Amino acid sequence: MKNIYYFLIGSIIVIFIIILFYRFNRRRQNPEIISNDLAIALALPGSRKVRLHTPSLSKRSTIVRIAKVSSDPVSFTLTMAFQEGLTLTSWLHLKLQTTKGPVTIRTAADTGSQKLLVPTSTCQNCDATGGTWPEDEPGKISGAEQNFNYGSAKFKGAYWTAGFIFGQQTVPIEIAGAESATPCSGQMPPNRPNACNPSICGLLPLQGPATSNDPSFIDELLGHVDIPPTIQLDYTKGKEKMTIGTLDFSGIKLPFLSISEVHSLFGQHVPRIPYYIVKNTGGTFYPDQGDPVAIKLPPYTILDSGTSISVVPSSYHNGAMNNIGGKTGVLTIKFTDPQGNNVDLSLRLGNQFVINNFMQPLKMFDNPPFNQLMIVGLSFMADSILTFSLIPESSDVPGSVTISN
Repeated sequence: MKNIYYFLIGSIIVIFIIILFYRFNRRRQNPEIISNDLAIALALPGSRKVRLHTPSLSKRSTIVRIAKVSSDPVSFTLTMAFQEGLTLTSWLHLKLQTTKGPVTIRTAADTGSQKLLVPTSTCQNCDATGGTWPEDEPGKISGAEQNFNYGSAKFKGAYWTAGFIFGQQTVPIEIAGAESATPCSGQMPPNRPNACNPSICGLLPLQGPATSNDPSFIDELLGHVDIPPTIQLDYTKGKEKMTIGTLDFSGIKLPFLSISEVHSLFGQHVPRIPYYIVKNTGGTFYPDQGDPVAIKLPPYTILDSGTSISVVPSSYHNGAMNNIGGKTGVLTIKFTDPQGNNVDLSLRLGNQFVINNFMQPLKMFDNPPFNQLMIVGLSFMADSILTFSLIPESSDVPGSVTISN
């Protein structure tokens, strides 16, 4: 009888050791780096299930309970960069928490991408003049190495867990750390030889399921703070700023392209907003001398603050250039809401540099379905206020943008 008793006790101890070993080994194979803020949030009542957005090359996707923390709207100053009449960039100055204290990163506000990409301190060919992320900072995620491409800018790097300082809070997010980049070509500023490879703050929501796409900066932020899901870019001269979480706005509200329209254009494999796309109702060129001229444009417009110019299919580019005829004047792009109200985004073509560069053809846009698209960049947004709302308009319309000028 005593032998059976000892056998049972021994079996229980062995099983307990096996369970501990299994749990430890599983954690080593799939490490999760959780900040203090997130660890506290996991224990709070009233939390909701959130799927952490992770890149396809990583096996880190998991469901955790995250309690949202109440927050007021937070504003960030936008610093504008110009060149001969074109607005090149709107810079944000964001703070990230490290083990040695906060670091400030100058990053381009980009409504045409979704991740927060920053150069690491050892990045080759990156523009490090706006601050860097310490390469030796803990939190680098094993197995998350990727390529990050932004037009001509091509980066290689990995993901880190980091703390984003948002008002009085530090929010856990993932950042893309660039460790190398393709060298710049063409003429760069003498003080910024790698100016073509800056930090980029993507402001798009996640473009697909969490298991198949890279993390979205704005989704991760909104998943942790209890504020309205809005991003306001105020380009009013002298007052430029970005505000996240405001409901204080007015203007003409344009619904984003509906999910059914997205599927019609791009196919069923794009489940959510591929970009901030709205319909336009054409363009008009008002020359300084002469009568207004209609400018034919593709029907769908991507609002992309990460580029300075407009991009169109070649045929539309040729037609627009012929109608403008090298003249100075103002080009307007008209947008009409469902109630028939109009709002314009305009650009003054005040010199030959602007006339020659404000619109460029893109070969990819020459073929269906992209031949129905154009990109309107930052130069057209100057002196306007754009508020991107991720509050669904309906089950088919994922949100809207309100424009005032």
